[in-house]
Amino acid sequence: MRETAVSATSLGKRGVPFELSDEIFMLCANSDISAIEVNLPFGYDFFGIDFEYLNALSKKYNVRLWSYHLPFSDYFDPSALDKTEGDKALEDFKRLIKNASKSDIKCVVVHPSAEITIAENRGVRMENAIVRLSRLADYADLFGIEVAVETLPRMCLGNCTAEIEELISLNSKLKVCFDVNHIELGTQKEFAEKLGSRIVTLHISDYVVTDDHLLPFEGKIDWKGLITVLNKINYNGPFLYEASIYTKENVMRDVRLYHKLHKKIEDLAD
Repeated sequence: MRETAVSATSLGKRGVPFELSDEIFMLCANSDISAIEVNLPFGYDFFGIDFEYLNALSKKYNVRLWSYHLPFSDYFDPSALDKTEGDKALEDFKRLIKNASKSDIKCVVVHPSAEITIAENRGVRMENAIVRLSRLADYADLFGIEVAVETLPRMCLGNCTAEIEELISLNSKLKVCFDVNHIELGTQKEFAEKLGSRIVTLHISDYVVTDDHLLPFEGKIDWKGLITVLNKINYNGPFLYEASIYTKENVMRDVRLYHKLHKKIEDLAD
């Protein structure tokens, strides 16, 4: 069975300021979670993350630092139409990757765009993102780190199989973060079959409406079909949750539920 992993923000308590702390790593270790994605909320000082400290916690609790989700917003947008803004985003991403290289992290996840509402600029944004993401992959490779471009919902770039293929087409170093909750067009099965070995990490959650980030079996995803196709393409990375552990009544469930759900899904495979 693949290892069970979580995005750090899937462990935070609502209404409590979030920090990647000793407590978070201990919670993972006690919940059969063996890997974590560094993912921090909006407003956080991303440039001040102490990756050497996180690496020490990782080794202390035997919870692997698997990936780092780079920040995303209009400010951190590789598709930006304004050249100065886009190039600034690229340079900031490089600074963040260099900082992350002080740890054992070998994968960074990046959004190919911010929210897009003006459809007529989509082609230019695609061209900008393709070039800047390629440059980012070359830079990250200097540190032995892979850049995984995430599937996105709504009108964002990368909301279908064809766009993700286009976004990573310029550079074979670019990989894919398959967020199964963000497939706006097409199916999860189609996406996995097309992208195959370029998929190096997952964001696992369920949905009724795209971007719900529900727990598996609370939405409409065909989990048997998904785990079968992941086996078919020989995906061996972590089964990484980016979901809410809260009930509709705003009660935090036992974090060990992540591992139990993962095992249930793996057992569905033919």
